[in-house]
Amino acid sequence: MAAASSGDPGGSVKRRLPEFMDPTNQFGELTFLQMTGKDGAQLPINPYIIGKSVEACAGGEIEDARTEANGTKYTLHVRNPTQVAKLLKLTKLIDGTEVEVVPHPKLNISRCILSSSELIRMEEKDILAEMSSEKVIRVQRITKNEGGKKVNTPALILTFCTTTYPETMKVGLRRLPTRPYFPNPMLCYGCFSYGHTRIRCPGPQRCVNCSNNFHGDECSEASLCWNCKGDHRPTSRQCPVYKKEVDVIKIKVRENISFPEARKRAELQTGGSYAQVAAQQNALEKKLLDLEAAMVKKDQEIARLQEESKRKDEKNEQMMSFINQVKQQNVHQHQHRSNEQSASQEKPRHREQKIATIATTGSITRSRNNSPAIQETKRGRLPKSDSNKPVTSPNTSPPPKTKKATTGTFDLTEMDYSEEEPEVSETTSKQRFR
Repeated sequence: MAAASSGDPGGSVKRRLPEFMDPTNQFGELTFLQMTGKDGAQLPINPYIIGKSVEACAGGEIEDARTEANGTKYTLHVRNPTQVAKLLKLTKLIDGTEVEVVPHPKLNISRCILSSSELIRMEEKDILAEMSSEKVIRVQRITKNEGGKKVNTPALILTFCTTTYPETMKVGLRRLPTRPYFPNPMLCYGCFSYGHTRIRCPGPQRCVNCSNNFHGDECSEASLCWNCKGDHRPTSRQCPVYKKEVDVIKIKVRENISFPEARKRAELQTGGSYAQVAAQQNALEKKLLDLEAAMVKKDQEIARLQEESKRKDEKNEQMMSFINQVKQQNVHQHQHRSNEQSASQEKPRHREQKIATIATTGSITRSRNNSPAIQETKRGRLPKSDSNKPVTSPNTSPPPKTKKATTGTFDLTEMDYSEEEPEVSETTSKQRFR
């Protein structure tokens, strides 16, 4: 499979400086050379021997160099055309090892896509004849199937014999832009592994659905991917291995490097191999499923707790209503008891006042009865001031007794002092009060 150049025209292989600033062409477009041992001979294991031999032949340092095929090949990156011409003549290293230097068979070409509706009816060979002056070595049209027939599209794949392709191409009087070409990953439709075709497939033929050994065109088993072990067909474009292959191709095209080197860079970027990436993808999917199940359980638990909280709130409302009713009843009972206590306290007060009044009246009566005038009167004598007056016998009939006033006191002017009333002592009043 031919290599493609960078998506950015030239990418890392384009000129470092414009031509008017680089008269010696030391920073021109990158050219790739491949150095191998002649007739399958092994290159020296000492890298300093190879480095000194190449720099001595080129007359100075070159841009860079990479190893291929486990060190059996060297890819030389050269920008100066003069150095390219000298290195193509290199046949022997300083230690005597015979080598062969040739242009790289894959990295010295580039590809791009040009879309033009004006070229849709032209033949590919006629378009190539018109574009050969711009170093185009191949023209391939992109077609599509409509009703079982191939139909031309305006898109053309142009292959250049340089490491870069132009940003624009002139078609007649128009200048049209180009864009990078990224080929699809190479999938074998025999074993459904990436990296080779069915013609060169070393493995057994597998089923396109379940990835087991081939057992016919129809398969009723569950889909299984041979590459990532996912639940989809190996031809699915949602497969993580397919996406990884797309990334490798993009790195290869943009950096204009070989597939093994692009694959290493892709693994460094993602931090693992394809099998590890697929396993990580499956692990992530499993974690997502576990998280979804856990979320469902949590939602159910939350719903249950909300229902319990609702029931508890209703129960609390009932309890608060009952407590309020009890409080109101207690308030009414307390008021009733207070009223009763007030009434019971008023009665002893009236009795105390009445007893106090009676006690006061009794003391006054005793004091009157003990006076000298009353004592003389009781003995049938008159006071000295009235000695000239005739003595009359006292009226033996007692005057009518007066009733107690509403205020609880007696009228002392109308009382009968002829008879001695019983004394009311303080102890008697206390006994009455009791």
